[in-house]
Amino acid sequence: MIIIREQFTMHKFKLFGTFFLIITLTGCASLQMQSVTTPTTNSTPTATVSSASTATTSTTPVQTTTAATPDNTANTNNSSNTSNNDEPIQTPGETVDGQYTSLWDVIRVGFTLNHYYDNPTVQYWVNFYTKDPNLIENIAVQATPYLYFIVDQIQERNIPTEIALLPIVESGFQPKGRSWCGALGLWQLMPQTARDLDTGEENRFYNARESIDDSTTAALNYLKYLYNYFNGDWMLALAAYNSGPGTVQNAMGYNSARGRPTDFWDLRLPSQTESYVPKLLALAIIINDPARYNITLPPIPNHPLIGTATIPQQMSLAQAAKFAGINEDELKELNPAFTRNVTPPKYLGTYTLNLPISKVETFEENCAANPGVTGLERYTLATANASGYGTYKVHRGDTLDAVSRFTGVSVATLESYNHLHNSALFAGQVLHYPIDTTAAYQYITYTVRPGDTLSSIALRYHVSLFYLMQWNDLKSQLIHVGERLVIRQKISY
Repeated sequence: MIIIREQFTMHKFKLFGTFFLIITLTGCASLQMQSVTTPTTNSTPTATVSSASTATTSTTPVQTTTAATPDNTANTNNSSNTSNNDEPIQTPGETVDGQYTSLWDVIRVGFTLNHYYDNPTVQYWVNFYTKDPNLIENIAVQATPYLYFIVDQIQERNIPTEIALLPIVESGFQPKGRSWCGALGLWQLMPQTARDLDTGEENRFYNARESIDDSTTAALNYLKYLYNYFNGDWMLALAAYNSGPGTVQNAMGYNSARGRPTDFWDLRLPSQTESYVPKLLALAIIINDPARYNITLPPIPNHPLIGTATIPQQMSLAQAAKFAGINEDELKELNPAFTRNVTPPKYLGTYTLNLPISKVETFEENCAANPGVTGLERYTLATANASGYGTYKVHRGDTLDAVSRFTGVSVATLESYNHLHNSALFAGQVLHYPIDTTAAYQYITYTVRPGDTLSSIALRYHVSLFYLMQWNDLKSQLIHVGERLVIRQKISY
């Protein structure tokens, strides 16, 4: 049950440029939901997604040696494009008890789309992706921990396994891939789209768009809906996933009004979308016979590599990694949805960790044996500015006395440090104040009790409200009973 971690690490720096190129080519049209008039013959989308605690992997084997039979047929609407007859296909490999041992064979057997092997645009992208064999090989290494779960979810929905390759087009299989316009995650979900699809929790500790579980579930549900919406045409469904169903519907209406074909290849679509579908088909052609293109795919077994464990209490990711017996970087790679160095507090709900499947029991046993160990006392989001000063932006109604109480710096020091000749302040003014960078500190954690306010806690521990908010990445003074706050205490001078 090895996740090929060493191989992944070796390729990290090489991968960055590759993934940036992939994301740049994909652009920002992905999952831009548009208002469309839904035909009465189609059902409404099923966009219910797994919660953060849903298991990441299935415990049942994926795919027998019998090919999948999803509810679609090859798209052969356009007579100017040839079928798959001339496409080279690799012979499936070893089986044990009727199951393929390689996940790549499972994926190949599940291919059902017409790949339009002789289409010039498809062949252009085949040449693009195979120009450097390391391109696909490196992305496949990146995909290794996540691919079983994705294929399992695809089979559960009875859709073509070509869809398992779509994150290559979208993000280069980067869970934290971000486009210039804000699309995020393996499937490049936009914020509003994620909300429309009910992707899951999004708070200052957790972003469901970066969750393998949540984003995959939402994206596949949406793709299946688009397939039904476009009457069983996967080419149109994929185009709509990229540019929005309204864009595809309008292009079809334009052609229909002029007596032209309304299949994907004859539509006038954004140039990005016209390339988007051929990219996926090109990738399927390559995976169908990688040896033909001098590509060696990393071995991925046909069983789960990662499992999930419930987090019993808020803890630092460093402590969670210790409990699991793995490196902290590996933990973060498997759990990209956590946006801080700590797990979410209990008042936000119950969360799970993705772990190498052999480490789940180790983590659970160590948590049970050490219920009070969280690692939070060593955690802080903000410390003294390296330049030795902090900044405060003046709000309407602020006075020097109020700023002094908020920052913990005397009025005289504020006046001297900012060369103020009087006490008048104006909204938007930025004040600088000195920070003692020579002092040694320790960090303690405080659990919010009924009746507590940030101001009362700051007063109790002789710290400024400003720093208390900074240390805990708080955007407002709203706190909740049971929430843990980090407090910095000066211990030497």
